[in-house]
Amino acid sequence: LGALPAKTHNAVQEICQRSVERHQSYQWSRFNEGQPINQVELAKLREQTRSDLRQVLSPAEVEEFTLRYSHNAHQLRMELAGMDPKPEEFRKIFRGIDAADHQMQLEFGSVEAMSPKQRERHERQRDATIKEVLPEPRYQAYLMTKDPLYRQAQMTAMQYGAPSKAVMPIYQMTKANESRRQQILTNITLTAQQKNEELQRDNMDQLRPLQQIVNEANAAPR
Repeated sequence: LGALPAKTHNAVQEICQRSVERHQSYQWSRFNEGQPINQVELAKLREQTRSDLRQVLSPAEVEEFTLRYSHNAHQLRMELAGMDPKPEEFRKIFRGIDAADHQMQLEFGSVEAMSPKQRERHERQRDATIKEVLPEPRYQAYLMTKDPLYRQAQMTAMQYGAPSKAVMPIYQMTKANESRRQQILTNITLTAQQKNEELQRDNMDQLRPLQQIVNEANAAPR
């Protein structure tokens, strides 16, 4: 957007400033009233910003702005973390899902507020768009990121400063540990105290193999 005429560039800066002020004012008012943030209201504030931008930018420029700075683009970058999408791949995915995500937020605030059927339909449409863009192996890797245990493995790798290649081994270890944990919890022959002892022992036993995975990943050529 640096190539915009000075007048247009200044208008965009003013729109951004008003947007920040509206968000801050809304959040402070809810805080002072002791009320939770309403996600639909936040989506409406974001729509106001988009509407203002459409008054001074061309459709292509609005897309470029939202691609770089919008709430949805930020969320998509987090969602695709680890997939390392190429710039054109990210652009295609964003172009395919942004309108539907934005409309969903205006109506419901978030997917959590949708009915199970509505959520399933919405997520199926998003996944279909992503599948059209990503090669099959990377699409399957994307589906794996929806597993809470995989996200936990990603967080663990980040906490230990391990490279991305450590995520999959940590994920596999985490899945095995979760399976053992469920076996302990459902073992009717153990008392509550025995279950707690087994779980604590299991947690301690995880530290050594986890550290080994991290060390091997860090030692491997990058």
